[in-house]
Amino acid sequence: MTPDHWRRVKALLCDALEQEPHSREAWLEQACGDDEELRCEVRSLIAAHDGPPSFIDSPAIEHAPLAPLVRPQWIGRTVGRYRILEEIGRGGMSVVFRAARSEEQFEHEVAIKLLHPSHDNDILMRRFRAERQMLARLSHPNIAHLLDGGTTEDGVPYLVMEYIRGEPVDVYCNRRQLDLTARLRLFHTLCDAVHYVHRHLMVHGDLKCSNVLVNEDGVVKLLDFGIARLLDPTDGYAHAHTTRTVALTPESASPEQIRGEPLTTASDVYALGVLLYRLLTGQPVYRPLSDAYYDVARLICEREPRRPSIVVQDVANAPATTAQLRGDLDTIILKALNKDPERRYASVEQLSQDIAWHLGGFPVLAAPDSVRYRVRKFVGRNRTLVAAAVMLALSLIAGIVATGWQAHRAERERQRAERHFDDVRSLAQTFMVDVHDSITSLPGTLPARERIIGHSLRYLDALAQENTSDPQVQRDLARAYERVGDLQSDFLASNLQNNETAIASYRKAWELRAALWEQGARDQTMLRERLVVSLKLAQYSQSNRLMDEAARYASEALELASALTQRADATADDSRLLGTVHVVQGALRAMNGELDEGVGQINRGASILEQIIRDGDTGIKVRRNLAGAYSRSADLLTHIGGRHEPAYALHMRSLDIYESLVRDHPLDAELRKEAAYVLMDAGEAAAHTGRAAEGLRRRQEAVDRLRALSDADPEREELRFTLGWALGDLADSLKDHRRTADATRSLEEAQSLLGALSGARADRLNNTQFLIGMNDMKLGQLLISQADGASGASRKKLLLEACTLLHKAEQVFIAANSDAVLAAEAAQHLRSVQTAVPKCASTSS
Repeated sequence: MTPDHWRRVKALLCDALEQEPHSREAWLEQACGDDEELRCEVRSLIAAHDGPPSFIDSPAIEHAPLAPLVRPQWIGRTVGRYRILEEIGRGGMSVVFRAARSEEQFEHEVAIKLLHPSHDNDILMRRFRAERQMLARLSHPNIAHLLDGGTTEDGVPYLVMEYIRGEPVDVYCNRRQLDLTARLRLFHTLCDAVHYVHRHLMVHGDLKCSNVLVNEDGVVKLLDFGIARLLDPTDGYAHAHTTRTVALTPESASPEQIRGEPLTTASDVYALGVLLYRLLTGQPVYRPLSDAYYDVARLICEREPRRPSIVVQDVANAPATTAQLRGDLDTIILKALNKDPERRYASVEQLSQDIAWHLGGFPVLAAPDSVRYRVRKFVGRNRTLVAAAVMLALSLIAGIVATGWQAHRAERERQRAERHFDDVRSLAQTFMVDVHDSITSLPGTLPARERIIGHSLRYLDALAQENTSDPQVQRDLARAYERVGDLQSDFLASNLQNNETAIASYRKAWELRAALWEQGARDQTMLRERLVVSLKLAQYSQSNRLMDEAARYASEALELASALTQRADATADDSRLLGTVHVVQGALRAMNGELDEGVGQINRGASILEQIIRDGDTGIKVRRNLAGAYSRSADLLTHIGGRHEPAYALHMRSLDIYESLVRDHPLDAELRKEAAYVLMDAGEAAAHTGRAAEGLRRRQEAVDRLRALSDADPEREELRFTLGWALGDLADSLKDHRRTADATRSLEEAQSLLGALSGARADRLNNTQFLIGMNDMKLGQLLISQADGASGASRKKLLLEACTLLHKAEQVFIAANSDAVLAAEAAQHLRSVQTAVPKCASTSS
């Protein structure tokens, strides 16, 4: 058979397979004409195609499926801290169960994914562990959260994930008969979640309706990262870029996935196009003649999809009409489904933006950029204005021409101003989040970070002056000012102690929200946003000893929290905020001389938080807040009331909560850091109550944990600062145990760490310099005690070194004595130094 003859046979075969079976023979007779040999060849190939499938008609993975998990092996068993209740789903490489965790008074349901055993178990286990690592990096409200992970006693890896009570997005839309707009909004939310995945250098790879659940509240949740791939070439699993060995879903797979080419974000764009096609038409993109893999692959790789607006003409009760889909939505979907990845949307963000622009009546990126198209979109957004213009034109043609020209110029200027405004707003957001956050962990970037925040503030101030009448702009500005305040207040530890700038930014956010409130924006979201910024202002005003302002904001926060929790749609998180407000206001009362009343109010806040936990909310936030309430009360009892025994009991309760949080979330570095803080407090409390050995043990454990965290993330100055602080506390316990040499080494290590921080070289007094002064004082006192056991030149040398250190510490405490925040502690240390300096000087002369 010649190549030309074979090409003709192949073309006729493809066309024949598209015909209905009952009319195929007649079509073949007409197509082949008098060429009997050609007709027989095509007829034999059709018979082979319609016969039973051979091994090559489907992937090898379909002929050797992974061995399923046997239910009796897992139902009723305990995996980690969870008891398996029932199977809720299974896929190519894993099976998912519903499980429950019973602990004390509450029970919590989760989903547990277990790996299938197979002959390629090592490969699948590596893929499964990669999925666990991927999920651990994701934290998004529309992505199912990873709660835990590990390996069973049988060596089977497992993931513990958030249990979603919902249904696939297409089922959800159809059961509720959602209109076109509601479906597009759900899809827009899904796009945001997928874009978040891509920003974290991952590709999902299996986006389909069954992996997108919607709960009863209408919240979209993205599931199943079983075939996801990392885009970061430095990642240990990044070599597995192809999909040849993955049990992908052919219906939603892109042409490049079918061909086994590298998986990219373009594949997810294609899968989203498939999903949107089904949501808006109720039909799949392709209808293969059989389930054979060849038929499915051929359609995906070679056949162009039908326009959605044409498909719905033949569908009874379709989700959308031909008129609704014709135009922009046809163009958007077909661009996402383009065979060539380079001609699809460059990112999911672009696809999401086009959906948003279509919903708002604006021109979309995928549509041809023509004057006619843009005018039509403008008319759609401004029907009343255009109708009035037409009526005016009928009455005075000449006038409308002039007016229309002016209106056109005004519209161009308005759009230009809007683009400029949006560009500036986007630039401010880029400075605040993308650029700032990308350099936060780099050493020596404090001046650059301050400049970024300064530039962002100037942009925001300019925006506030340029456009303050639009409520949405006011809301955006308030959120941006609050974000700047968060960044400024994050200058903790080795950074400049300058909460005044954070308070100023929070005040701007507070003023904008107060104005919106007066204008009638009194929805639940605004109520909660006002509460949160008032609470932050109360906390930071208190830390800066602005007690009157702190009390005013705390009172307002309590009033807002009470109103929020009395609403019919109040949530457990609203109750958590109310409990937190009680803790902040109670601390204020205690610091203003009402210790018992303040501790009593903190206890009320703790009781609210305890009740939330008893009601079943065992999330990190509420448990953290409860542990913080116990620690705050303990600090006040110790430092104001001198009541060390009850303070010790409260610190231990706080420590128990943090230890349980660390056990539940072993990969959370922030939790491990906070637990180390509480260990430091517990060690101090133990030392105050005569438990010297326990105090030493807990302080040593805090140092060990902080050292491990600092070694794992050496660029974070905050961790090195806290380690220096903990080493100074450890030296106190070592000194109490008469381990003078060990205490000296601990302090010298602390000074080495602190001296390398950027805060040590700052012009303004800050926490780093104050802590260095404290450690100089402790070292000087240790040297004096060592000198008591020495004689001659050795004694004189020790005392001279002690004098030098004490004089340095004295200068720090004199400077700090005029600082509102550090004054009280500085005065106490200054008295200790001034008592030791004369003794040191007299004995060294």
